[in-house]
Amino acid sequence: MITVALIVALLLAILILPGCVAQRWEYCPPRLFIVTDHDAGRYGDPASTRAQSRARHVEEWFDHIDSIHLYIFDENERFLSIWAGGPYTPGQRYEVPLPELCLPEGVYSFVAWTNRWGDHTCNVQELLARGEDFYLDDLMMCVDTRDGVLTGDLNHRHWGILERAHISNESIIAPREYTIVIDPAIHRVNFMLEGVEVEGATRAAAGDYSVTVSDNNPLHTFRNKLVPDQPAYYHTRSMEDVTGKPGGPGAWESDQGIPPVGTDHKKGVSLLASSINLVHIHDLSKTGFVMRNNDTGEVLFEEDDIVGLINLVYRANHQTKIDFEERLEFDIVVSFASPYYVNININGWTYRLNEIEL
Repeated sequence: MITVALIVALLLAILILPGCVAQRWEYCPPRLFIVTDHDAGRYGDPASTRAQSRARHVEEWFDHIDSIHLYIFDENERFLSIWAGGPYTPGQRYEVPLPELCLPEGVYSFVAWTNRWGDHTCNVQELLARGEDFYLDDLMMCVDTRDGVLTGDLNHRHWGILERAHISNESIIAPREYTIVIDPAIHRVNFMLEGVEVEGATRAAAGDYSVTVSDNNPLHTFRNKLVPDQPAYYHTRSMEDVTGKPGGPGAWESDQGIPPVGTDHKKGVSLLASSINLVHIHDLSKTGFVMRNNDTGEVLFEEDDIVGLINLVYRANHQTKIDFEERLEFDIVVSFASPYYVNININGWTYRLNEIEL
């Protein structure tokens, strides 16, 4: 015997559930969402734990997404198709119109990349041109290095994967939801040069100095793993005069909650800076940088391993090893403010270099 309470509950379900239930009781299509790991916590996704722990370091630029590309694979991870979407709005889930993909019931894997156009290229067209089946592990995403030198910022790339999702159009009351959580695959490094002199002056002219980053990790698999031993390409930037601007180019606070060093304009100490987006630096990548005087060609500081330098400074200050999946932005200050030694300051932690290390 159907109780009054059950009838009321069913009527309420029809009213509050999506229109598919009210229009056709026996069919309610599944839904597929894409969400950044930083936003995932808003929807109770446990994958957001790491993102929430680094929330104070996350700036708006991390979630600046102009476009989304979704790559679709069958249960054997054989490539099926690509779906192209528009911009992502921070704080909101991005819904892929799953019914429009016309996928029959089955098991599928999905890989999402953002901001693919421009800086990032994929070998999918090359593989399609062969006229043969190919699979998830055959696909690569690469930085378009053009002539080997990049003078503009890389787009803010995110990546996410959903494996072996059973897409079903079974008779259900509520639609089944699937979520692809996408993580940032770009690091930002704010390079700063403190206390340099030009023709005896303590203030350096903007454009007199530059920073060049060498990087050999442009190629990643569709599981977002580095393909090692690739030819190096270069980012090169002029350094802007930011003397007296608190915090330099980095908008977040250092690990100790204070602005980076070198911002005391009253002392007349110059501070030059430039910010560069880099692809997914980590222990396996080989990324170095050079700071030089453009007029004379003099190299003021050179380091062939940014990751090693960061770990060195943290270790010298008795800090735990950096998790490059959690920390996405770094301030690296090379200071010549003292006539006797060079200081390296990373995220507020200082290490004094001796002549042997230089």
